[in-house]
Amino acid sequence: MNTSSPEVSGQNPQQKGEMRSLPWLFAAMLAAGVACWFAVPHVMPAIKGWLARRHLPALERHAREHDWPKALEVMQDARRWAPSDPAALHACIQFIHSAGGDPRTVLSLIRELQQQNAATSEDIALLGRMHVRLNDSAKARAAFEQIPEKDRKGVLALQLYADLLAADGKKDESAEVRREALLTDLENPDNLVQLAALDLRSNDPGRRTTIRSHLWQAARKKDRMALSAIELLAATHDLTAPQADELLRLVDDNPAAKLEITRRRFMVLSAQMRISPHLREDILQAEIQRWNNRLPGEMSPLADWLAS
Repeated sequence: MNTSSPEVSGQNPQQKGEMRSLPWLFAAMLAAGVACWFAVPHVMPAIKGWLARRHLPALERHAREHDWPKALEVMQDARRWAPSDPAALHACIQFIHSAGGDPRTVLSLIRELQQQNAATSEDIALLGRMHVRLNDSAKARAAFEQIPEKDRKGVLALQLYADLLAADGKKDESAEVRREALLTDLENPDNLVQLAALDLRSNDPGRRTTIRSHLWQAARKKDRMALSAIELLAATHDLTAPQADELLRLVDDNPAAKLEITRRRFMVLSAQMRISPHLREDILQAEIQRWNNRLPGEMSPLADWLAS
């Protein structure tokens, strides 16, 4: 008669159950490992895309501020993680275009988007504009024809249409279409500067008054765009002495880099002398006095201005 107990045999029922479940546990672990192995090729692009997109806000900020060296550094970081990610490609295209980079590079990046069926109507319009820069009107027109009718009122599509009108010798029509494009987004600093270049020379007093109002609003903001607005206002011939004084205060209060401030300050001082020639010597002597404590190596901006 078998008198052995579970304790005597060395295994209780719970232990025997655990032993029987071990093969199933190993099988489950193996299946999970195989699933992870096959999933990695699909998961890694998503992870790399996420890592690339983390850089895009900084890239857009530096590009908006025209800080091209920092923007280039961030763009290279984003491209290193995911060179084909659509969001990263879009950001790189906008940066290169804003910086006035090589149109061939922009064309290459847009074609990458087209291969992924990720190109938008704006991308196609920009594609056309790059062909215009390369003096290929035929390809520019072909790009414009690809843009759906409903999207042809977008900024880039209108600008491409203006380019094509100019290529056909229709300068007045081109200028009107370009102006329409710029008016769609005056919060964009580049658009405001381009519109000012058109409207400050206009024969229409209403247009000149309106663009000056926009420029004064921009000049009173303490950002990079303010300096561009101050520069444009300083060059207007109907600027008054009190307005020139205000521009000088706005320049001095702007937190931008010293070199940018100095260049705009000299432009405003030149405007003051143009408006009030009888104060020319006083203005010059006051500015020279202001530079008295500078080191000799820092005096070149003043010397250049005095010589101009």
